Amino acid sequence: MVLSEVRFIGQRLAVILLSSSLTLIFAAGSPRSALAAVAQERIDINTATIEDLRGLPSIGEVLARRIVDYRRRHGDFRRPQDLILVRGISVGLYRRIANSIKVSESGQRR
Repeated sequence: MVLSEVRFIGQRLAVILLSSSLTLIFAAGSPRSALAAVAQERIDINTATIEDLRGLPSIGEVLARRIVDYRRRHGDFRRPQDLILVRGISVGLYRRIANSIKVSESGQRR
C-alpha cells in the first residue's frame, strides 16, 4: 500500500489516496486519527500487488516482483516469516517490515 496523498475536507473528513486504484475516506475525530488508522494497516503478502509491496520500507521493484513470483510458484505464505524464503529478503529486512505485513487466513500451499 503506497500512501500517495491525503486531503482534508473540513475538520472531520479525510480522503486518503493509497494507490491509483484505492481511495479511503475517513470520518475522523481529527486529521491525525485518520493518518494513524492508515499507518496501522498491514499489507497482506498473499494478496498484495507489486505496487502494494513497493510501499514497504526497502522493497523496490525487483524484490516486489520476486515476492509475487515466489507466491505464484509456491502458493500462499503460511506465516509472515516465510517471506525470508524469497531470494533477497534477509532476516534484517524482514525485521524492518514485519510490523507492516500480515498473511491472510487461507495460507494455501501448492
